[in-house]
Amino acid sequence: MTPLKRQYSRFKVDSNCKMFTQGRLDFSAYCRDISTGGAGIVTNVNLPENSSVRLLLNIPWKEEMVEAFGKVAWCNKLTDKYYRLGIRFSLPVQS
Repeated sequence: MTPLKRQYSRFKVDSNCKMFTQGRLDFSAYCRDISTGGAGIVTNVNLPENSSVRLLLNIPWKEEMVEAFGKVAWCNKLTDKYYRLGIRFSLPVQS
């Protein structure tokens, strides 16, 4: 089996962020990693694949919050309360 190759390099972030979805104003989340094409998010909200999201990301090496738009590529249950989401950005983000 051939290993999957990422299109973009990922960077560890480990910081809080805000998520916005249709039908729910906003909720807190935790950004584990980010790349130009997407982000790894942990949250207590189970979102279906292809859900549209808006993120406000606190990236340590940026002075201001970074706004990103995307869709849930996948969602896996981590524990009874938390989910790990893969977000695919609609437009590349300059991390």
